[in-house]
Amino acid sequence: MIKAEHGNVRIEGNPVDVLADFTCIIKSLRECLTEEMGRELADKTITHCGELAYMTDEERKADVERIKRESKNSPMDILKDLLRG
Repeated sequence: MIKAEHGNVRIEGNPVDVLADFTCIIKSLRECLTEEMGRELADKTITHCGELAYMTDEERKADVERIKRESKNSPMDILKDLLRG
């Protein structure tokens, strides 16, 4: 079981069940994001989230600050700039 709320995550269960839940979450998220932004941007968004998971807190903060400085103000512009690198 994976439960996440406001950045707090609780994971319970054996690795196989947790990974199955994780796969279902990513699949559902992809479907939802695809409806909102199209397949290509949805896939890039999910991929970038995976990359962010491997960054240190300092690297993530620096990445976000760089994007804020370089992008226009709308959240979608920030997201697009973030995915372009």
